[in-house]
Amino acid sequence: MKKFLASLFLLAALSARAVTLEWDISPSPDVAGYIVYYGSESGIYTTIVDVGNVKRATIEIYEKAALRHQSIFFAVTAYDIWGVESDYSNEVEWTRKIEREADIDAAVELILNEINP
Repeated sequence: MKKFLASLFLLAALSARAVTLEWDISPSPDVAGYIVYYGSESGIYTTIVDVGNVKRATIEIYEKAALRHQSIFFAVTAYDIWGVESDYSNEVEWTRKIEREADIDAAVELILNEINP
């Protein structure tokens, strides 16, 4: 099942840390689910989220880079009932804009408190 290569779309940035992604479903009847990959560098994905067998997912961003005016890059793969994963979809980019330096510090503190209560 290596050939999936879906079209991935960034639908909306719902908050300072959440984005909704949608992709084309795989034509393979053996698809068991999809995995969203993201990271702060193009082609280097440091976070993996198994979203199940859906074609749209809202992803919470916990990358510090997103809080520092940097981009987050996303790709999705499909996996089949045997656990074989497809190639990556196209990559999409999301950049969070923060207007003031104080907002950056507050956002970093908020996320660190949520991760390590």
